[in-house]
Amino acid sequence: LAKVQEALYGLVVAKILWQHWLPASTILTALPGQSLMYLQFFEGVLGCRSLLVVIFPMLGYFDGRAALAGEPPKRRATAALILYTIMAWPLLVPVYGEGFATFHRWPVWVWIWCLMTCRVAKSLKIPPVVLVAAAFLLSPILGSTPDSLHSLLGGKEPTSAGAWADPSLLFLEHQFYYSVGAKVYFAGCYFVGYYYLTRDSIRSKVLDALHVSPLKVRASALLAFISLTITWQRLTPAFDPDAQPEMAAWPNFFSSMYPLHALTDWAAMALLVLAVGQGTLLLRMVGGTLLGSMVCHMYLQLPLTQLLVESSQRGGAFLMIAVFVAAPVIYALSVGRIFQRLLLLPFAGMMSY
Repeated sequence: LAKVQEALYGLVVAKILWQHWLPASTILTALPGQSLMYLQFFEGVLGCRSLLVVIFPMLGYFDGRAALAGEPPKRRATAALILYTIMAWPLLVPVYGEGFATFHRWPVWVWIWCLMTCRVAKSLKIPPVVLVAAAFLLSPILGSTPDSLHSLLGGKEPTSAGAWADPSLLFLEHQFYYSVGAKVYFAGCYFVGYYYLTRDSIRSKVLDALHVSPLKVRASALLAFISLTITWQRLTPAFDPDAQPEMAAWPNFFSSMYPLHALTDWAAMALLVLAVGQGTLLLRMVGGTLLGSMVCHMYLQLPLTQLLVESSQRGGAFLMIAVFVAAPVIYALSVGRIFQRLLLLPFAGMMSY
């Protein structure tokens, strides 16, 4: 499944870069003069949950396989914590880091808590089914709770002195994106991967489906995924422009329709995995830069909005779409790859993401 992992991570990289360089809240005004069809295309891609959520069961699967092989979770948790702290560098050098956000390290925050929870659950002999059920049952209860532990503990917004005035900001964000409930749900997805997708019986079925599925089946899965995603986004908003930015994504996911939303989420991820399979060499190369691209994309940004406007004026919609697709690929294989290699030098042997 290593190639499947890298191919899916390639889509995650593109999703992260698109989402941060072309905010959904400004899509209608950022690209003036574009037809509604193209604006809806961009909104659909930016609002696609599966391209982001799929990372958590994949992380859980590979962490679970490592644990079965005898690697202690605390080893990866330590590496993840170091990475998480490094991503807070703007708070350590505020003279150069002013204006750079640190909230985008929230996936690593979730990953650390998942690894720690698995370690505690093993020590307390908590059955996996209890952990998974607790995560999916608690998430809607906490769905409207902002992830603002730093604020709840009495912390203040970061000042120009950064972490030197408040060292806790190295580990706590004043307010992360996505609610506490959303992160508990992501943790539930991780636990499914960690405890269940690693079972030989399930793993062999997944591998068989990915290896023997002909092109016709993959194409059908892709069409089904696109159709399901479009229908889902038309029935429930993927973004609420009136909500605070940290809580604006999928505001109705934890409504009374939560069970149906969760089932749709997993169905969409399953279709995506089947459609992508082992992907292409280019997609896997992009996926191999996940950490590097995630760390540096907020500090060294491409002016994607301006590029799309310029390409549209010069070559029409076709060139605009080509630039939209090519921008994250070029960035990941250049800047992201360089950062990936530099970043992993101190972690040689500690983790493989």
